[in-house]
Amino acid sequence: MKQENKFSVVVFFQLLAIAVLGLNLLGLVSPANVLHLVNDNGPSILLSLSLLILSLILYQSNLSAYFLGKISLLVLLVAQLYQLSFDSGVIAWYMLLFLFLLCFVFFVQNFLLKRILGIGWFFILLNLLVLFYLFIDQRVYLVTKTHISFKLLVELSKVAALVVDSSRHTGQQVAEVVLRAFYYCLLPFVGFFITKTRSYSDRFEKIFLAASAAVLLIQFQLFSFACRNVPLAFYLPVRLELGTLPIPFHPELQKNSSIQKVIEQKVKINDSRIYPDLELAATDHFSKPNFVIFLVESLRRREFNRYMPFSSELATKGINLTDHYSVSNISASSFHSIFNSSFPINHAFRSIGKKPEINFHKFLVENGYKTYLLKAARYSTFPEDFKWGQKLIEPVIKDKSQDAGILLEKTADLLKKPGKKAVIVYFFNTHFNYYYPDDYEKYKPVLNESANLFLINPTQENVKKVQNRYKNAAGYIDAMLQRLFKSLRGTDALSNTVFILMGDHGESLGEAGFFAHSTGPHVYQFAVPTLIFGAGIEPGVVKTPTVHSDLLPIIAKQTGIDIKNAWGASLTKGRAYPILQIDESVTGRLIVRHENFMSLFDLSDSGNLSWLATVANDFSINKSVAHFYTDKSLNELHRQIARDVDFIKASLQ
Repeated sequence: MKQENKFSVVVFFQLLAIAVLGLNLLGLVSPANVLHLVNDNGPSILLSLSLLILSLILYQSNLSAYFLGKISLLVLLVAQLYQLSFDSGVIAWYMLLFLFLLCFVFFVQNFLLKRILGIGWFFILLNLLVLFYLFIDQRVYLVTKTHISFKLLVELSKVAALVVDSSRHTGQQVAEVVLRAFYYCLLPFVGFFITKTRSYSDRFEKIFLAASAAVLLIQFQLFSFACRNVPLAFYLPVRLELGTLPIPFHPELQKNSSIQKVIEQKVKINDSRIYPDLELAATDHFSKPNFVIFLVESLRRREFNRYMPFSSELATKGINLTDHYSVSNISASSFHSIFNSSFPINHAFRSIGKKPEINFHKFLVENGYKTYLLKAARYSTFPEDFKWGQKLIEPVIKDKSQDAGILLEKTADLLKKPGKKAVIVYFFNTHFNYYYPDDYEKYKPVLNESANLFLINPTQENVKKVQNRYKNAAGYIDAMLQRLFKSLRGTDALSNTVFILMGDHGESLGEAGFFAHSTGPHVYQFAVPTLIFGAGIEPGVVKTPTVHSDLLPIIAKQTGIDIKNAWGASLTKGRAYPILQIDESVTGRLIVRHENFMSLFDLSDSGNLSWLATVANDFSINKSVAHFYTDKSLNELHRQIARDVDFIKASLQ
């Protein structure tokens, strides 16, 4: 096997590239990292310099890659001793564990290279796949602020879209992103050109293989020591930032036997309950009103109450759900929840929830309704798998700022026509970067429309600019709604129509460093305005907490429709805190939302439920949750986790 040294060098360079990308990913969680000194170019510059130096050493000295592996292990041992001398914290411990793992992989691959014919290309392909995965994960993290799981790769089209988005969020061209991917994947092959074709031997390869395995296990066991002085309140945010990556529990949690019994549980999900097959039937009181549902992308309750005066006035004429929340912080699962009264956990990966027709839509068609969907063409982010409307009205709107105005003109024309109809109108103006005509720029200064929301520094000035853009966009929608209802005065449309106005989910505008949606569990990504008014709707204010899955039962109750099997509840049953939600920034992330705080859990496909943290609704650890962690016995925390676990089980089983 004369080419074994060539393969060995390429494998080493590949693992070095994996190390650079992996450390950069971990560094994104903890900015105190040398790779950030040169910002986005840091990883590629570091990899280039490392490969250049190592190539010169190998070329001049005629040494084998095994020599590099031994040196690397010794350097890591010194780093481990250094870590033992200081309070390194979670990220530093994780980085060193990752490097020890790669060192062990190198010695395993080299051991097999010398003994199995042709396995070199298999290892190179395997390492290429890992490199590609890490690169994609890095691009996705730049957009979503979370790591992808392997099952997300099933949705390749969505991953590809996120990678394309990452080019915009980093100010790069798509071609540059593609070239970077080739750079990381192909650069290690320089090892074929700087290494001579020859065999090599090392008498101590088994010793180094065993040693690398031993220090890897030692590093794993050192977690409690490395984090011995890290307060639990500091550990929890890092645990959340690491997403689905495995991480040991904090030493205080490990030594508390009562906590250990509740932080990991088994839940059996009842699919037929969370993805119900609704049964709808008309009662004698069903008056067959028109239905017009205004779905406003990313509309926050906070701005609705303050900067949409006409819409707020409409709320006084019907049912105003003043403490309403979306079930999730992304459109696809929010839509499913609204129109199916479901709890669509892992909606993107569960075929059970992807029925070709919505039962509510089917019921309306069977009762003589014409159904319509109004949304802009091209730039609209309306979920592709949401099937509504016998007729799609999809105008090409060249200027996004005109979205609401043009769609509502078409809505007015539609309502003035005879016949029963059920219409969904989807507004885009309050989707980032928040669009409105220049005449509606009431609040200043504003962030430039073309600015990269995901790259701006969340300073007080920038947050104000983002929030002003959003206020102006919300104000424009409000003005267009006022124009619509003014044009409908004196027509039968107002007296014969039930109107529903809501946000599909909320939005973060810089609070706690969060921007946009599906980026975390912050309460503003879930708190939305929702009002029901029009024909036969008695005015009233609902102050108890409600969620999107309650809407269909509420509408059915108000209009004389009998509904069975819903996951949500009508107002007659009432609802109190806590409520259950889905944080789509991480696959399988659940939120048990209380009035002043929330508990976060991860739920796997197999039903393993793992508690992550209990924090305030604004993602901080403040006085609302401080008592959970100041109690040294952690008894209060134990009781709260146990209650939240019981609530999840009661909701999903």
